[in-house]
Amino acid sequence: MNLAKERVYRFGYFLPKTGGAFLQELHGEIKSLSRALKADSVEVSVKRTLPPDPHKTAGLLSRITTTDYDGVAILAPDSPQVRDAVTRIKERRVHVVRLISGAD
Repeated sequence: MNLAKERVYRFGYFLPKTGGAFLQELHGEIKSLSRALKADSVEVSVKRTLPPDPHKTAGLLSRITTTDYDGVAILAPDSPQVRDAVTRIKERRVHVVRLISGAD
């Protein structure tokens, strides 16, 4: 628990459900980061759930709230649907880091 505020910070990575070696390595690095940050009262999770369809991705992102996360990182292709979903996440006061993928 964070001693200054007596809280645990929750950060989630949302990645494509399919992908090559880069995504596998990224997933592994995030898991290592998760173990390292536990001592600093930061819980890190990885979700490999984002589909290639921007409408479905936006639908999944629409479920992100402060109930589950203080901040998220999202790796998804840039599209109007994803941009709108990210705007809505920010409106719900969840911090967002966008990792934009140029490939489908």
